[in-house]
Amino acid sequence: MKKIQRALAPTSIGQIHYLECGSGMPVVMLHINQQSSMLYREMMEAFDSGFRCIAPDYPSYGFSDPFEKEPEVLDFANVMIELMDHLGISKINIIGEAFGTLVATEMARCHPDRIGRMLFLNCPFRPNEDRSADVTLAQRPIDADGFPMTRTLQFVLANDAMHAPMNPTQSWMDRVNKSNVLAGRNRRHALDALWRYDLASSLRAIGCPVEVLVGEHFYYAKYAGLLSEYLGGAPVRIQPGARFCLGWERAAEVAAHAARFFSPAAASAE
Repeated sequence: MKKIQRALAPTSIGQIHYLECGSGMPVVMLHINQQSSMLYREMMEAFDSGFRCIAPDYPSYGFSDPFEKEPEVLDFANVMIELMDHLGISKINIIGEAFGTLVATEMARCHPDRIGRMLFLNCPFRPNEDRSADVTLAQRPIDADGFPMTRTLQFVLANDAMHAPMNPTQSWMDRVNKSNVLAGRNRRHALDALWRYDLASSLRAIGCPVEVLVGEHFYYAKYAGLLSEYLGGAPVRIQPGARFCLGWERAAEVAAHAARFFSPAAASAE
């Protein structure tokens, strides 16, 4: 089993916590809203040894310091660039899942010279004001002071299955609960930024190669074909029998796909 290191990096908003393992071509893994880097442990362990995997916690999430004011997607992207600068990395490949695809999009739009290739997992693209995937208090309850409450697997499958993998385990649930408690009242920072972000226009500004994996039962899978068009015809693959949290539930498959897509051979073949 690979040894995954933990570290902190200074940025303009405070300390950013990240996980890291391996050496070689850098791959930054950007996590789902209201979760943390801890959900990428399995994929980091499954990744080819020729890659340097880096999984940060966004500001306000995991063990990173919080934003002092309500952030936009650009603020998340800028902090990730600061992390790259701290690590002395000039160019990266990105795996972004859900909200992570928005952060990746903004990084590629504002800093195109810093991004090589990007793999999107369950991009929440919608061509209209479809907010059917918004998170409600019925799905994510809070206590009387507005602090996130922990949930059981049974509760999630009964009330919030759309935001869960097909076969969640107690280990997955424990990490999600911990991430929500650590985020506290900042839990909706990323989600609120998501709804304010003009994803459709920003996708058209991406110049680097992108591939997309979408769970068959992901709530916005019906827009996968249109998403490909907005990405200039980028390949979109539907993952059979999958729903949310592909980076955790399909860690080995995603890691293998990403390693092929990010390989020098794939880049030289274009």
